[in-house]
Amino acid sequence: MTKKSGSHNFSRAPNRHRSSALDVAMKPTKRSDLISVIFEIECNIRELGENIIFADISQYSEYPDRQEVLFDVKTTFRLKNTQRLAQVWLVKMNASNDGQKIVTDYLEEKYLKTEEKSMSIVFGRLMCNLDQHDKAQKYFEGLLHDRNIENLAWIEFNLGRILDFKSEWKIAQEYYNRAYNRTMNAEPSCWKDAVYMLNKLGTILHNQGKNDEALDHYQRALKIQAKFNSSNLIDNAQILSNIAFILNVQGNTNDALTYYKQALKILKKYHSSNPIDLVRNLNNIGNILYQNGNYDEAANHYQQALNIQQNIYPSDYNNIAHILNNLALILNIQGKYNEAFELCQHALNMQQTMYSPDHIRIAGSLNNLGLILYNRGKYDDALHYHQQALIIRRKYYPSGSIDIAESLNNIGNILYQHTEYDQALDYYIQALDIQEKFYPPCHIDIALCLNNIGCVLDRQEKYDEALHYHQHALKIQQKLYTFGHPDMAYSLNNIGNLLYQQEKYAEALDYHQQALKIRENCYPSYHVDIGDSLNNIGMTYTHMQKSKVPLDYLQYALAIYKKILPLRHTNIETVKRNIRCITAKK
Repeated sequence: MTKKSGSHNFSRAPNRHRSSALDVAMKPTKRSDLISVIFEIECNIRELGENIIFADISQYSEYPDRQEVLFDVKTTFRLKNTQRLAQVWLVKMNASNDGQKIVTDYLEEKYLKTEEKSMSIVFGRLMCNLDQHDKAQKYFEGLLHDRNIENLAWIEFNLGRILDFKSEWKIAQEYYNRAYNRTMNAEPSCWKDAVYMLNKLGTILHNQGKNDEALDHYQRALKIQAKFNSSNLIDNAQILSNIAFILNVQGNTNDALTYYKQALKILKKYHSSNPIDLVRNLNNIGNILYQNGNYDEAANHYQQALNIQQNIYPSDYNNIAHILNNLALILNIQGKYNEAFELCQHALNMQQTMYSPDHIRIAGSLNNLGLILYNRGKYDDALHYHQQALIIRRKYYPSGSIDIAESLNNIGNILYQHTEYDQALDYYIQALDIQEKFYPPCHIDIALCLNNIGCVLDRQEKYDEALHYHQHALKIQQKLYTFGHPDMAYSLNNIGNLLYQQEKYAEALDYHQQALKIRENCYPSYHVDIGDSLNNIGMTYTHMQKSKVPLDYLQYALAIYKKILPLRHTNIETVKRNIRCITAKK
């Protein structure tokens, strides 16, 4: 009879030395909510030798001195008792083969559902699902060098998938291409597998910012499906959704919406077998409607997605939190800041029960909370959330990403409000550099960043440069939006402000009135942007020597600000000062 003791930390293998396990368990930590535990495993080789497989993995371990042991995935452990030692808990367990049938049934189920028809492949996939990507990579690399192994294409494909997850996209793409070519050259060719691989190739090309190539791969996959008269409509829905995603990234929102709706028809017909795909599709349609300024329609699609999610998978906090965040952004842009903040905080609380504080999904909620606080005029609080989000995103995406650009833009906005214009400009330029690497020239996020740079240059009295940036942004938006959109109103407003500075009041008034018309169509009556337009029109009329008209606009702006902003907000103080100036002249 042998005993093996070890500190169990999910992915850590047991080791033979109790003292080594104690050393690990006793390591100091900054967290006060952790309890040190040692799991002592007893394995009777005589009784279980044929049913439990375990091996010494010292030569493969990062810590060979620990003499680690790896148990077969089918091994389970029965709890004997627990004891309190000096500063740790000792949990004694017996190795058992009770889990053999459970694990076998699980793997067979995965085997039937996955495209990779091999138990050895499924086992590697299982390690990936458990976030053991380094171990999974070593496992598949070992299979790759086994001359007797079958399914070589799927081994290469899974190595590509692991490297894709680790953001090593160039090498991952090489593995994907090798797997795809091997599949297409097989006799007979496995077109279903080829379609699946083309989809993954499209995704990795998008990750590298190669959206035209990604779109080409998705369209090729759709053509192959059509060529073989595939009856698998669910696969078609996935490809249609992928095409829609790329079109949306490229700023072609109308065509993207068309593809998403085609996919939605299929998914509604087969929603019982793929409810999560239906939720995802409704969410994506909501995103495009949100981008196009159709906020009520967007909220309706988000709510449909939330209802399905909560009915089918109420414990899936990750997806629920994602949808709650989307609904919060709708409330935020509608000026319902308190409701938006509560909803977003609820999403963050859900995520914090599932993830570590520096998880990438946490960054999304932190970012959204920052946006809401910014719109409420609480800039210091907003800056705190955006800086946290940026730290997480930079750690997760060392090579840069659109999410990092978003955080940089948001921090730039706050620095702008604090009149720290040089710093704000630096953040905006960093954001624009990243966006231009990932996006095509005509993209909504690039237009927004150009506007932000223009605003800083305006404050620095570099009016000609500022006008150039704002006009460039407006041209992009006019190409993307067939009807009025809040982003377009933002550009019109900025150009109006510049013309006002240059004392071209009639031209400035025209731009401000265009901006107000769009905002009144897109927003509820009491929205901060409507207040901004009213204030700008009022001040423009003042310089055009209109006596009564400007006061009406300014008082209306003040009423809006008082209803939705803190009492000492700069917007309120500004419009009050403008009213005093006008009344003093009478």
